[in-house]
Amino acid sequence: MNTLAVVLERAKHLNEKKEDLNRDFEVLLCHCLNKPRSWLYSHSKCFVTDLQAEKFLDLAVKRIRGIPVAYLIGRKEFWSLELEVDDNTLIPRPETELLIEWALELNLPKNSKVLDLGTGSGAIALALASERSDLQILAVDFCEKALSVAQNNAIRLGLDRVSFLKSDWYASLPKIRYWDLIISNPPYVDINSSIANDLHFEPAIALFSSDSGLAALRRIIFASKDYLKPSGYLILEHGFDQALDVAETLEIAGYFEIQTKLDLAGLERATGGKRNAD
Repeated sequence: MNTLAVVLERAKHLNEKKEDLNRDFEVLLCHCLNKPRSWLYSHSKCFVTDLQAEKFLDLAVKRIRGIPVAYLIGRKEFWSLELEVDDNTLIPRPETELLIEWALELNLPKNSKVLDLGTGSGAIALALASERSDLQILAVDFCEKALSVAQNNAIRLGLDRVSFLKSDWYASLPKIRYWDLIISNPPYVDINSSIANDLHFEPAIALFSSDSGLAALRRIIFASKDYLKPSGYLILEHGFDQALDVAETLEIAGYFEIQTKLDLAGLERATGGKRNAD
């Protein structure tokens, strides 16, 4: 048997790329031991079994190859919720929490109806449900396997009042102006972007869009008038350099009170507006 410190050092020696993965290795080791990361610092001289060391080093090699930690341990925290994720779902990012903050700031009336387009793991829908138990939320996704992950998250977190539907954006919804808020983190990475290779472990359908990354955003915006109540809100996450395009598209589609909000890195990350009352 080896100590925790020794097996961590072995993982570092395997990392020929010399990329700083030390924190990730600690997370993976604690996952194998079923311990919190804080426990590691006061128990570095504790021993691990050969089986635990083998499991950890196997995960460490996969991480070195580029597989995200969230996929290796099967979970990711978002808005204080621990969400199960797999390679059918986009890994929830901290910047998407901006959408939750914005939606809550709207102070929607009680029992408002919210549509989450492209729900993936259910992150947005479940975060909103955890804060506003009165909201009537429908989360849709085109991928059945992603929907299954989202539904399992809802049940495990006791947020099973959220409803789920397989749909290609609005395709399976009746054309009625029913929703008080439509919210989405759609694919917005340009398929020709230089960062595409860094994201190849995540589902392409959840990441990439044509037309310089704007195709899905524009489709959601222009179709929204058939589904959003007059004076209802549309809030969208987008790339740091897409705010102007999204705002212009919203204006063309008849939205007003258009705003763009910055993420914690100071980047333009979300744009939304209020539907006119035509």
